[in-house]
Amino acid sequence: TELDAQFVALRRLESELDAKLKAIEACRKTAAAAQEYTEKLKQREAELRNKLQKELSDKDVTISQLKGQLTVSVLDKILFKTGRADIQPAGQAVLEKLAAVLKETDDMIRVDGHTDNVPIGAALRDKYFSNWELSGARAASVVRYFQDKGKIDPLRLEPVGFGEYRPVAPNDSDANRQRNRRVEIVLTAVKPPVEPEPAAPAKP
Repeated sequence: TELDAQFVALRRLESELDAKLKAIEACRKTAAAAQEYTEKLKQREAELRNKLQKELSDKDVTISQLKGQLTVSVLDKILFKTGRADIQPAGQAVLEKLAAVLKETDDMIRVDGHTDNVPIGAALRDKYFSNWELSGARAASVVRYFQDKGKIDPLRLEPVGFGEYRPVAPNDSDANRQRNRRVEIVLTAVKPPVEPEPAAPAKP
């Protein structure tokens, strides 16, 4: 009986060890994939900076990389007219350059619309009740451009409207409000499917 109990305990320890070794291997693969994607983002950033030299020098476009994602921020003044969500020709030229790079990748592409804190005027209230609706409509316009003109798979695209609630500067001057009126194109890696955890060994 004592030997049987020790045998059962040994089997339990072997099972626990096997589970921990699998967890370590999964962590190693995750870390390697994250490092590989970071290198891809660096290459992507270099390509975008090369295509958007003029816009970057004019400060109409900024590019940043943080925590495994690349963000391209475009001021609304080159994309849209005040209170509008249809893309101007100058904005289409910028999005065309972006799409040329993005369609060759497998990144997930989230388009975030942002506004300042100035309320929607009465003349536009019937179309956009608040900055929420305007920012969402602008994000959707960019997504639609990427799909229709850029030929990017719509399964990779996601429009989000944040309205006035994620400013990058205080809304205390015209210059700062201009900085807050922007569209951000955020690139992230495709998340792998979650594998189910192995079932726990049956108790004797």
